Amino acid sequence: MKFIIAFFFVFLITLNIHAQFDIDNQLKLESGGLSFLATYDSVNFCSYLLVTSKEKGIIMHADCIERIVSLSSDDIDADGNTEILMGAYTGGANCCTSLYLGRVKDSTFSFLDTIYWGNCSYEIKDLNNDGKKEISGCIDMFAYFYTGIAQSKFPVIIYALRNNKFEVVNKEHKKIVYADIKELKTELKKYLSKGFKCAKKVNGKYEVFNTDAGAVQAILAAIIADYQSIGKSEKGYDYVDNVYSCPDKSEFIKVLKKDFKLK
Repeated sequence: MKFIIAFFFVFLITLNIHAQFDIDNQLKLESGGLSFLATYDSVNFCSYLLVTSKEKGIIMHADCIERIVSLSSDDIDADGNTEILMGAYTGGANCCTSLYLGRVKDSTFSFLDTIYWGNCSYEIKDLNNDGKKEISGCIDMFAYFYTGIAQSKFPVIIYALRNNKFEVVNKEHKKIVYADIKELKTELKKYLSKGFKCAKKVNGKYEVFNTDAGAVQAILAAIIADYQSIGKSEKGYDYVDNVYSCPDKSEFIKVLKKDFKLK
């Protein structure tokens, strides 16, 4: 009798949700004896998440959360336990993406950790062929700081799943980081070879936003962040010292060390 009541309750909630959206806006997943249903509300621009089991009925019901754009299961760390991966997107021209990590255990579901990607995208792939998958993407720490989003540059960030949490493992994948540094330096050469105007000082402050100087600083900042992520931040600052000769260099470095904690 309890199962019938629970099933009827789930049916009513699902029917109410379906009344608001097109059924094509649904994502479904079966994992560990649980059913996941994410339905997008195109009127309120948010998703409804329903997690159920045949035995217990409703396990979780979340109303009007970020738009769920992907729903999958995978044993990322190859420990024999299946993780639930939920990609979310806030909507808008540029922002923002998140990845939620969850797990099914004993017919229950719980969230374990989250990666906030902001303006960045990501991929899940075994990067070193050890049977375990990494989550690689970028970190948008410099978005809109030195210049507009189109010219902003974002350093690499790589995560592994360890002890049910996402852990940054850039130091274990230095080749990938160095490849990104090489690409950024190649792009910087375009500005250095043709020359660019240094930032002008206005009311005691150097104005770089949406200038060539800002684009150069955006690239240099990403290079330093890449070096810092593998424990080589001094190489990044040495590089800046060699290629950047504008009068605001000391101020540029000060902000990176103080505000962005790149030491």
